Amino acid sequence: SGEQLLMQSEKDIMKRSDHYQVRENMAKAYQFAGTNQMADGIKPYPADVISNDGQTANLSQKYFIEKVLEPHRYKLVGQIFDTYLILEADHFLYLIDQHAAHERVVYEQLLSDVKNAAIEIQEILEGQIYELTVAEMDWLLAHDHLFRKMGFLFQPFGSQAVRLSGVPYHLGMPANEDFLFQLMDELMEKDWSDQSLPMEKLVRKACRYAIKAHDPLSEKEMIGLLDRLTSLTVPLTCPHGRPIVLQMHHYDLEKLFKRV
Repeated sequence: SGEQLLMQSEKDIMKRSDHYQVRENMAKAYQFAGTNQMADGIKPYPADVISNDGQTANLSQKYFIEKVLEPHRYKLVGQIFDTYLILEADHFLYLIDQHAAHERVVYEQLLSDVKNAAIEIQEILEGQIYELTVAEMDWLLAHDHLFRKMGFLFQPFGSQAVRLSGVPYHLGMPANEDFLFQLMDELMEKDWSDQSLPMEKLVRKACRYAIKAHDPLSEKEMIGLLDRLTSLTVPLTCPHGRPIVLQMHHYDLEKLFKRV
């Protein structure tokens, strides 16, 4: 089971601690996060601790979701840099990227809504104004139904501009106006039918430009985000592959301070 695997991994780490360096410990953290992003010189842990195919990392993440987050078996230490949440559970420290976590949660919800034709649109009184070329303006108005399918509503604002008047309820107001041009670039490549529309790619792009980073969160908001993470499947990454959570064993922290 994931719990037995985690306990055995702890024992292995303790027994072999003299053979591991801090950078190798960080490699384990990256493996747990389900990403291959490791700095030069970082060596992966042996196969019996973290498997090369990532299955062990996924099992550990499943344990994190089912045994730590779902039953609330953690101590919420707080938020740092308005970006990362810190949790303490058993003998582990967990760092959670709130931006990556929120983006993945919103992506899954919005994609499900779009696929089930259950998109909920929130109308806004004051929207963002986008200035377009004549060709872009003509194309956007002719393909308004594609954006409406994703939950975005536009209205003409003069002869060469549009105003964003509605957004997907789960997404909120885009934080960056580049999102519209990114979506248009994707869609203008060819004439898409509703059946062939690359919804996963479009929703992924929309989420990337819509989620805001560096937001201070209240304790209630932090717990709410952690609760929403329990609906995700492993690997725990954002839609673009960045890790959502990293873990560090208590013993690894002791080593950093040369207490052991």
